[in-house]
Amino acid sequence: MKNAILSAVAEIEKQCEHRRLCDKIVPGSAEYYAPFEKLYETDRENFCAALWEIRKDGETKSDVLLHALRLSEHFGINPETLAAELRRVYSQAIELTRSEDLWERRDGFLLVLAADELLKSFAGGEERSYFENFISLSEVVDIQTAGLYALCADLHLVKPTPKYIKDALRASGVIDGLYGTVLWQYYLEHTSVSKITRDISVLETVGFSKIPALLKELLEKFNCSGISAKKEKARFFERLCIKNKAEIAKIMAEEENTVDKYIASHNNC
Repeated sequence: MKNAILSAVAEIEKQCEHRRLCDKIVPGSAEYYAPFEKLYETDRENFCAALWEIRKDGETKSDVLLHALRLSEHFGINPETLAAELRRVYSQAIELTRSEDLWERRDGFLLVLAADELLKSFAGGEERSYFENFISLSEVVDIQTAGLYALCADLHLVKPTPKYIKDALRASGVIDGLYGTVLWQYYLEHTSVSKITRDISVLETVGFSKIPALLKELLEKFNCSGISAKKEKARFFERLCIKNKAEIAKIMAEEENTVDKYIASHNNC
């Protein structure tokens, strides 16, 4: 039965991989549950035992474990441990996002997104009570755990998100949009002066200094240029960012861990 469940999971993953986006099987849909319903009806006792075995097995991969947790909630199998096992998935996923390997980081971020969707489902279901206080503020040590806390706060599973976490997440979002000279150019070209000013403020709040200073400098040069036409604006920032390419790369590397340090400083308070 265990192999049958794993085969059904693998088949769903395979279909999702090869189908067009609009045709993908939606987790939690009738189509998703159909093959498992058949297995359940064939041998309920062994199905439940096998699913529980998959969940308890420390060697079960996180993506498979997510399916097992969703199925366990659907069939009412040991719901009291769902939260602890989902936390295990988050722990593994977040660890992958910290990897130096590009593909491992990618897998980690995709796994976090999948875990987020499952957490949202649980928060809106009958097992919600098991997920209250899913993460504590003392566990928020970096941007990944800050994002998880903010999600839990949106789902009313924990207390409202503190301002320092909101500032950290916003600053992180700005930095994500500045990874590379081309993105600096796009950001300066398409973002209003008032928005850039607010972004500079939040970057300074969480401890950035060189990045907001350079943004101010480039913005000031544009304001003094008298340029208003979109095409001229695009060419202006293109030239300016190319000219400062080395400096942009340098300060982005130097201030890479600023958000995490800001979060950690509040965690130690």
